Amino acid sequence: RHPKLVGPLPGDWGSIDAEVALRPARASLGGSVHFPSPYIQPHAVRALARLSRAGQAHCHDGVRLPHYCARLVDLFEAEYGAALVAGVTPEQYVPEKEFGPVAVGDAAVWAGAATG
Repeated sequence: RHPKLVGPLPGDWGSIDAEVALRPARASLGGSVHFPSPYIQPHAVRALARLSRAGQAHCHDGVRLPHYCARLVDLFEAEYGAALVAGVTPEQYVPEKEFGPVAVGDAAVWAGAATG
């Protein structure tokens, strides 16, 4: 009914982290990167610290590992730093009302994938 509202994303938008990690180091990124595993996302260290300060926990409770592509971690840190300099903080995106408990039915699957 609305063919212009649904379609492929242009360029690098929605690239998967594993695909980006295989590119040459000099390759530029012209879009966004999707990190499908919640246990190796570059922002996890900062997110977990923020949640802990607020007395909260992440909905995915499995083993956390560093992301395997240092280049993507460096890119995240650079973008995060630029956002902070511009006055943008994660707390600006915390909803005023909590969504309530989040049930993660595949937590055991994720934990198994992250550890073995």
